[in-house]
Amino acid sequence: IRGLTEAGRARSKRDRPMGVERGSPRKAASSSPEPAGFATIRPLMRRALVTGGSRGIGLAVARTLAAQGYEVVITYAHDPQGAQAAVAAATADGLRISAEACDAARLEDWQRLFARGTPLGDEGAQVLVHAAGFTRDKLLLTMPAPDWDEVLAVHLRGGYLAAQATMKGMIAARHGRIGHEPDLALDF
Repeated sequence: IRGLTEAGRARSKRDRPMGVERGSPRKAASSSPEPAGFATIRPLMRRALVTGGSRGIGLAVARTLAAQGYEVVITYAHDPQGAQAAVAAATADGLRISAEACDAARLEDWQRLFARGTPLGDEGAQVLVHAAGFTRDKLLLTMPAPDWDEVLAVHLRGGYLAAQATMKGMIAARHGRIGHEPDLALDF
């Protein structure tokens, strides 16, 4: 998770503190106690999206981000009970984690997740960690093409669709981080 926190990264000149908006100076007649010309400070809304966050590496990343103050949305594809158990355990520990069904390889699921009127669609996420993934433990020589296609769909296409869905909000906010962590088993 190194590099995902504000403290763990070098700040560039173009970065501005989260929650500070640049805007036109306030009018002197404003009912606000701040003097005219000061930046407006809004409450921070830090949201992270972790694909495959209902178990394994994804859940560990989600819990770490939640412990750092992020409101975390985890996605799951096939195990709603496991995702709800992960949310319940996190809530019991005082962490803000919610779960949404989303098959990382399906464009329709991403469109639903980021539709207008949803928290992710309206407010976006500042951090994306693509941790959804699985393996089909077979020798390449004996692996059927459909198994290969399924693995690549989640690991590669899923990462692409997740980044594409979250980047619009990150670009608008001029702030965001993306990490790609599918569990690929490499054996040399």
